[in-house]
Amino acid sequence: MVPSPNTAVEQTKRVALVIPCFNEAKRLNLEAYSAFLKTHPYTIFCFVNDGSTDRTSDLLATFAAEHPTLSIKTLSLDHNSGKGEAVRQGVLTMLAEKSPAVDLVGFWDSDLATPLAELDRFVEAFAHETRLQAVVGFRKKEPAANIKRSPSRKLISAIMRVIIHTLIGLPIHDTQCGAKLFTADLASKIFNAPFIARWLFDLELFLRMKQAYGSTFLSQNLEQLHLKSWHDVPGTKLRFWDVFEIFLELVKIKLQYRNR
Repeated sequence: MVPSPNTAVEQTKRVALVIPCFNEAKRLNLEAYSAFLKTHPYTIFCFVNDGSTDRTSDLLATFAAEHPTLSIKTLSLDHNSGKGEAVRQGVLTMLAEKSPAVDLVGFWDSDLATPLAELDRFVEAFAHETRLQAVVGFRKKEPAANIKRSPSRKLISAIMRVIIHTLIGLPIHDTQCGAKLFTADLASKIFNAPFIARWLFDLELFLRMKQAYGSTFLSQNLEQLHLKSWHDVPGTKLRFWDVFEIFLELVKIKLQYRNR
């Protein structure tokens, strides 16, 4: 076990958010990203085109060219490598930035199922609790929260939650929410190696934290932030029969990480 990373967090942070994109030409709301950056000068978006076969690559290239003064970077992978690898490559690219270096780095679903307005709450959490090394979204249905899931999404999520808790036993209520933010120091350690899973790389991230820093790390240095808003966006790539592939990935993950 290695020592826990430095917990010092500055009040003004340089935030890098990786946006993985695979055939998202019809769902990318680039205007929303542009509007957010105009009011958040310390934020940078890194769009990763994961071998798309539609117009995603062209749209991102045009978007970056039309906004030269905004903090927008694009990265294009030669072939579809899966969301986990796309995110990992984006994170490594942003961690390599030195002028200026980023303080916080994470990833966000490209369809903005989690609105960008929630990012402010993620960053504020780090400022209020300097012990935090990670803040992850928690889609909990509460009276004050606007959480909208389709019936099929609810069923798939419920099945995955039961399987994950049964096989893995992590104290995380919503492992698959596509909104997560980490300190740069922590990210450099948990994104350094490729993931073995295409779907459940998020789960591997939590297991890597636990194995590197101990079982109490997830309860003491990670916040599961209740989202105020989240909604399904038409065109999701998760299908019901993908649950079977996900189950096989869970078994692989359990075998891979059990003795570390």
